Amino acid sequence: MRVLHLSDIHYSLGAKGARRGADGCGDNAHGAVAEVGDRPLSLPAAEFYPAMVDRLGDVLPAFEACLREGLAADDAGERVGAIVLTGDFVERGGAAAYRAVGEVVHRVCREVLGAVVPCIVTPGNHDDRAALRAGWPGALPGLGGEPLLYTCEVAGSSLISFDTSEPGHADGYVDAERLAWLRGELETAASRGQMALVCTHHHVDPSQTDMPALPGAVELLELLRRPGVAVLNGHTHHQAHRVYEGVEYHTADATSFQADPCDVRPAGGAPVRAVRFRRLSGYNVYDVRDRRIVRACAVAYDGGEVLGDMLLG
Repeated sequence: MRVLHLSDIHYSLGAKGARRGADGCGDNAHGAVAEVGDRPLSLPAAEFYPAMVDRLGDVLPAFEACLREGLAADDAGERVGAIVLTGDFVERGGAAAYRAVGEVVHRVCREVLGAVVPCIVTPGNHDDRAALRAGWPGALPGLGGEPLLYTCEVAGSSLISFDTSEPGHADGYVDAERLAWLRGELETAASRGQMALVCTHHHVDPSQTDMPALPGAVELLELLRRPGVAVLNGHTHHQAHRVYEGVEYHTADATSFQADPCDVRPAGGAPVRAVRFRRLSGYNVYDVRDRRIVRACAVAYDGGEVLGDMLLG
């Protein structure tokens, strides 16, 4: 089975599109470019993020381009059998924004594959679970704002949505109840001889980024450290493929932007620590056979635009 993994869309309903070329695209099909004369933002942290989201504009074309390309990949007759979306779908727009993202997924699936394949959805720290459930095309398990925990069996594998989001906990959250639920799903998959792909938003490897790793990562890793299990996540906006603490672990690039620490000199002054945001989109593809990922491929497109610097000091 082939699995397409996308993450961190950050869509805002009604966002203004950036300038496009004559063919309807920017410098490439995955990224818009800034208007002539636009300058990257340089603002304190408290002011930067909303302004950056405004500058980001309409991210759905980049998301659709990644989705379409990933679905169209057909090596040796292998076609995508499932899509994994690991959170941070929406910045602004509520249920209608989630509906717009989901409708893109369904439409592109029909156009490329002729049918909608199973799509495993797990929320991130920017998401509203109640709005996600209300807006997503087709019913998602559970009610309102409760954690989105469910398993979808596809082609002899268990794809598990393990929700680590929680209002007020940007770095993620796990508790004994969620871990007990996951333990049961992993044991069921093992008893059926199935690969378990644990789809979640937050990262557990602190070396990936300056952002704190998921609180409770130690307990989660202890649970995941077993044969036939791999983690698929987002949150960092940077692809990664590794075995961490005995657990196979794959992170997808964002389909919207990437951020990296740097030093800048505002107005020629003294160096200030900052985080530089730039337009970038990407996705991962995995081939799963015999309870293991036999091939993992990452594709990334740099949109060529620095969105701005978030000043930290």
